[in-house]
Amino acid sequence: MTAKPPSDYARLAAAVVMAAVVIGAAIIASSYLGTATTVTKTVTTGLILPCSDQVWSTSSSYDSAVPVLLMRPGSTAFICVTYQSAWEGNSSQYTSQDGKYDHVFSLYITTNQCVSGATENGCTGGWTPTISHSFRIEGSPDLVQPTPDTNYVTVVYTVTALSNATGFYDNSAPYGYCGDMPMAVGYAASQVNASDFPGYLLPWYLLCISVLFTPTSVSVGGMNVTYVAF
Repeated sequence: MTAKPPSDYARLAAAVVMAAVVIGAAIIASSYLGTATTVTKTVTTGLILPCSDQVWSTSSSYDSAVPVLLMRPGSTAFICVTYQSAWEGNSSQYTSQDGKYDHVFSLYITTNQCVSGATENGCTGGWTPTISHSFRIEGSPDLVQPTPDTNYVTVVYTVTALSNATGFYDNSAPYGYCGDMPMAVGYAASQVNASDFPGYLLPWYLLCISVLFTPTSVSVGGMNVTYVAF
């Protein structure tokens, strides 16, 4: 017995069902992608698109091996940082300032310049950071208005290294409570040594001040990382 071909009505019904499935999948996917730029109460445990390589988290042990980010001149990459609020989503510990906190999430790539007294063993006069203008950096979101139940905020930084960015930088992505990761542009991992960053300061050497949001994890995409002993 030969099966009859489906009627126009049956084909239309099947198309409607398929469209509903596709739309539903798109809505679910968009909800996951939206977590990259959304203030949320949920603990962020996985990687955040477009970053696919976690390079540091608060569960990492502090030792002499420091993550050094590697980029190529003329390339664009991503740094995804998850921050936790000082009140950890506990509304009873949240105190308002004019009814809200406006917090700007900024990332700068800098080198530390010795103020005075530079020696082979360091700088007796202290260091001052100088922002490099060889990068374009955009954060999403760059500004949030958190609420009493805000716990974690994830920010995706789009970093473009201009053609003149080749060099070594003491500070880029957050590392620890108030430290930063060094960055090398235009060099392979085998070409990077601690001596390339004479102004780099390990997090426990820094005088940290209280902040509203502290970093808890850093992941990257479109760039590499190596770990250098300082």
